[in-house]
Amino acid sequence: MLATPPKGNAKVTDDEVWSMQQYHRYQALLRQAHVMRVFHDGETLHFQIAGSKNVGKGRRITIAWTEAQPDCVISNLDDFSKLNEQSGHAYRPLGNNWYLYIAK
Repeated sequence: MLATPPKGNAKVTDDEVWSMQQYHRYQALLRQAHVMRVFHDGETLHFQIAGSKNVGKGRRITIAWTEAQPDCVISNLDDFSKLNEQSGHAYRPLGNNWYLYIAK
């Protein structure tokens, strides 16, 4: 579902667009999982579970999936407080390309 392009994309054919039933199921699953929103950051897919929806307005915590190695990986959440202000984010590996992501 998440790989399907949105309806407004001119390159999408009708058979690639979600039905209303699929969309409602997707919304219900997000609510059941307590996911605030889903977004892409480059090739990384984020499922936001806590924090501000606005970038730069407080901390955000997401469960992220990416095939690429993230830029700032930590082995322990305590290491997040030790990061310099330039980075402002970190990924904690969960396994199989899944990460806990936290951003200031």
